[in-house]
Amino acid sequence: MSILKSPLQISNSGGLAVLTKTENIVSQKIVDYLTTNVLERPMNPSYGGNTSKLLFDNYDSLVFSEYKNEALNGLKQNVSGAQILDLKLVEVKNDSLSSYAENTVMVEVTYSLPAFGVRTAVVEIVNPDELGEGSIL
Repeated sequence: MSILKSPLQISNSGGLAVLTKTENIVSQKIVDYLTTNVLERPMNPSYGGNTSKLLFDNYDSLVFSEYKNEALNGLKQNVSGAQILDLKLVEVKNDSLSSYAENTVMVEVTYSLPAFGVRTAVVEIVNPDELGEGSIL
């Protein structure tokens, strides 16, 4: 099994780059689900973690809890090849020592692969209006 590498890249042979390792494919599926907004895919409008909405909500335990439940259920339904174990949300506080943009949310997904053990995929969601020359992507 293989999937296209995201963001799209050209391989050395001139074709589109693909992922063939199971651990890379599962990680890519998790990132894809979390970074896709609901209604973004016309043929599957319910697909997506809608994570970017967290940038514009108030940060409180109720919002995070609701998102966590919805995202965990969605990941379990849409990511094949791994068992999704947990999801953690971390609001990144911006201070004078931090290199993060003001509105940044980190999503950590812990999952288990049959032959590779427990792994973690991390997605950082940043408000595009906060990005500048010195921003880390």
